[in-house]
Amino acid sequence: MKPTDLAWLLLGVLLNAGAQLGLKAATRVTGRIDASVESLWNSGQQIGSVPVFWLAMLAYGVSIVVWIIGLSRVPVSQAYPILSLPGTT
Repeated sequence: MKPTDLAWLLLGVLLNAGAQLGLKAATRVTGRIDASVESLWNSGQQIGSVPVFWLAMLAYGVSIVVWIIGLSRVPVSQAYPILSLPGTT
C-alpha cells in the first residue's frame, strides 16, 4: 500500500471518529433519548439547534467521500483492517 493510499484511509477513519465525538457532544443538550416518537421528535429539534451537531454531520459526509477515495485505491481486504488500528477509534 502506498503512503498516500494509507493517508486517505486514515483521514477517513479520523474524520469518522471526530464525527462520532461531535455527535456525542451534541447529545449533552438532549440527555438520554428514549425510543418513543415524541421523545425522538423533541430531541431531534433540540439537537438540530446545536452547531457541533452540524459540524459532526459534515465530518461524516466528508469521511464517506474520503473513505471511498481510499477504497478506490486499495482492496477492501487491506482497507478494512485500518478501522481497527489502535488510537483511531
